[in-house]
Amino acid sequence: MRELRSTIRHLPFAIRHLHICGLAALWLIVIIFLALGIAYSVLIPSFEVSDELWHFPMVQYIATHWELPVQPLQPGAEAGPWQQEGSQPPLYYGLAALITSGIDTSDMEQAYRFNPQAVLGVVPEGRHDLNLALHHPSLERFPWHGTILALHLARLFSVVLGAWAIYLGWRLVSTLAPKSQWLPLASAATHAFTPMFIFISASVNNDALVIPLSILALLLMLQTLKGELVFPKAEFMTGIAVGLAILTKEGALGLLPLAGATSLWIAWHTTDRPAHPTGRWLLDFCKRLLAWAIPVVLIAGWWYWRNERLYGDWLGLNAFLNVSGARTFTPGIRELWAERFSFMAAYWGNFGGLNILMPQWIYTMLNCGAVVAGVGLVRQFCSWVFNSKKPWLKLWPFSWNQNTAARALALIWPVALFVSVIRWTSLTMASQGRLVFPGIPLWSLGLVWGLRGWVPRRLPRFKLPVTFFFPVTLLILSLLALPLWILPAYRPPATISLEETTGLSNPINADFGGCLRLLGYELQTSTIYPGDMVSLDLYWQGLAPTSTDHLVFIHLLGTGERIVAQRDGFPKRGLISTAWLTPGEAWKEHYLIRIPSLAYAPDVLTISVGVYDVNTGARLTTTGPGIAPGDSARFGHVNLARQPGLVPNPVAVHFGERMLLTGYDLSTLTPEAGKPLTLTLIWEGTAVMQQNYTVSAQLIDTQWRKAAQVDRWPQDGGAPTSTWRPGQILTDTVRMVISPDAAPGIYDLRLTVYSVTGESEIQPLPVTWQRDRVAESAAILTRLRVK
Repeated sequence: MRELRSTIRHLPFAIRHLHICGLAALWLIVIIFLALGIAYSVLIPSFEVSDELWHFPMVQYIATHWELPVQPLQPGAEAGPWQQEGSQPPLYYGLAALITSGIDTSDMEQAYRFNPQAVLGVVPEGRHDLNLALHHPSLERFPWHGTILALHLARLFSVVLGAWAIYLGWRLVSTLAPKSQWLPLASAATHAFTPMFIFISASVNNDALVIPLSILALLLMLQTLKGELVFPKAEFMTGIAVGLAILTKEGALGLLPLAGATSLWIAWHTTDRPAHPTGRWLLDFCKRLLAWAIPVVLIAGWWYWRNERLYGDWLGLNAFLNVSGARTFTPGIRELWAERFSFMAAYWGNFGGLNILMPQWIYTMLNCGAVVAGVGLVRQFCSWVFNSKKPWLKLWPFSWNQNTAARALALIWPVALFVSVIRWTSLTMASQGRLVFPGIPLWSLGLVWGLRGWVPRRLPRFKLPVTFFFPVTLLILSLLALPLWILPAYRPPATISLEETTGLSNPINADFGGCLRLLGYELQTSTIYPGDMVSLDLYWQGLAPTSTDHLVFIHLLGTGERIVAQRDGFPKRGLISTAWLTPGEAWKEHYLIRIPSLAYAPDVLTISVGVYDVNTGARLTTTGPGIAPGDSARFGHVNLARQPGLVPNPVAVHFGERMLLTGYDLSTLTPEAGKPLTLTLIWEGTAVMQQNYTVSAQLIDTQWRKAAQVDRWPQDGGAPTSTWRPGQILTDTVRMVISPDAAPGIYDLRLTVYSVTGESEIQPLPVTWQRDRVAESAAILTRLRVK
């Protein structure tokens, strides 16, 4: 009994001691995050963080003009350098503009040099053109000034917002699990050390502000549900947080129904319904609704009214999609599932312009851990529901107590975010897991809680290691990502001496307009198949800087001088403008050029190298010993062999989930105008089809001029697709006649499968032929030269 009294007497001290230790651990997490965030923001080259290339021009424009840009409404129209981000709500940009408004950014044109060969979301072969922008060392060298200084100040602002988000996330999880010390800390650490969160928080990006504001709004709702905040203060503060969030990013609009549900639940539970008529709790609900809705309208209403007035769409999505580009068709479950890797990679860490990946096994490990945690959460939820005599009451919201209602609201938010991101992904190319970061404290809690739930009660010593599996793993990855994967992507090839090039086995000495000299080459590939890569080393020497930017092109030319594969880019892996070349400097550059998996074989490929102006496309004159004067240097040969087997040119092109093109053949690669061309298609049925689909074969050039087109059912109607059976192989011979008026030149052979609706609308089947490739409306089989 004495020991019990002593324990009770010292209990407040123990609780206070644990609380102090918890705060100290939280501060340690925040300090580590700040150190990593500042390191990322300082060391990563400017404009090389996801969409920063377009977010910062918004900040600079507002800081310079103190007005908002108006987006074009014509599809495909050019916006300003901010592109589609000009359609985003302006709060983050306005705050960043205030911070940077005292800095002279008149050097924006010199500092902001876009790399036209960079493609967001696509990992290039040979790690060329990973950079979204060009970087002049003198402009980006510390101490910063002008545009680069403004950029780094805005990045630092984002890092501070990231630290605020971590603190709010810890408060949020502590509200959900007040009796646990380790769970909020483990969730906060998982949140803080997720490499992609650090990466985004170290950039100029409106996600940096919408994340903490969304967490704050949800935290206020949970505190209101639990009675920690009362009317009208609770609703007023919630309205301010929600208003600021939706003035930062429209993805936060999902907070509005959550705020409404909070008001409804509280009105229902705080009204003595037996003593008062139904109208009493409805009146209470309306009062609470107005208490948070009025601040929302006052803070953010003007922005959505502006969208309606300017674009005829209160969300402004039409203007956004007109600039960013919409999908050609709405993807189904199969197409969205095919994009799962890019979605998850962009949650854990896909750097640069979503084109710098960690090793594949890391994503596999993290995804497996997430699946195990997810199954653990479902298991715990089912146990909670069915361990009751009346399980249906567990799912009735108005029977919940305060804690259950708070946890349900916390569960709904990440689910709502995920659904909204899927909807957004179905409209445009946006398969990015980072878009669910406004709910990252809850995603982190799910990872920790779900994994921890698998530990049996009889093994308590394993609870702590399992709880901190994700925090420790993600911290290690965040420490390694910068030196191992991110920074090497922006490191140019090393300079070599001219003496190292004297013994080249294949010297060329081709001079491109007095700008660059190709000293020689080494070709490691002699015979390849479609889908393989050509490995090529080129030895370069800078002769003189150019007055405008020029690109180097490498073409692999097939029969009829068709471009079978190519790579265009700036020198030194796409990192250096030709306007910054150092005369006399030499370097070796390694190129990997992938042959398209649908390329026609057999063929003999010749390498063609040249230099052209980015703006005009004009090629520099090429001269040199043994080189015919022209606009390129040609050398080397690579045999493109046909894959062995009975099927000619075997491919695997999926048309929806219904048809599979397994191979094709052509009578010639150089048809003549007015003459026939025979295309043989080898099909395999993959599903029972109730509909008869039309197969369309077209020859179209870069200006969308048609040289030939044939649309018909397979085998001229003799084998309608409604008669196909899964596994059935069918050969379809398509006879095309080249138009007598067809202009000589290169044409793409496009294959489309479509149906016609009752309204005579053409609906193409989605086409995929590579893993994780975004589905398209047509497959380009190969190129032909029409004579």
